[in-house]
Amino acid sequence: MNELFGFFQGLNDTIEVFKQQVEQRHDWVPTLVFTLFTFMNSIRIFAYLPQFLKITSDTNGASAISYSTWTLFFLSHITTVAFAIFYVGDLVMALIFSGNAFACFAILLATFIKRRRHAHPG
Repeated sequence: MNELFGFFQGLNDTIEVFKQQVEQRHDWVPTLVFTLFTFMNSIRIFAYLPQFLKITSDTNGASAISYSTWTLFFLSHITTVAFAIFYVGDLVMALIFSGNAFACFAILLATFIKRRRHAHPG
């Protein structure tokens, strides 16, 4: 186990050296990375719309929607929020992933409601 931690620490050190070298030569890179991260993860919220449309139009109780997949996405976003708050201290990152977690939860809830109505019509 110590070997594994040592490997990851060495990898982390290598990445840190690489990061410093890039930042010294190209001071615009961190701004670009932050901008792209924020933009791509913000517009990703629109990627959930097709899933909502699928849920609402499905006549088989949203059978194409996977609880396990969307639960994993939800939990991944929640842990990223915690990571952003407690480890990185980045409120923007926490807010972005909170939005994504909310969208995943909404898909799970809509699927649950659709399946419940399908199982018990009327």
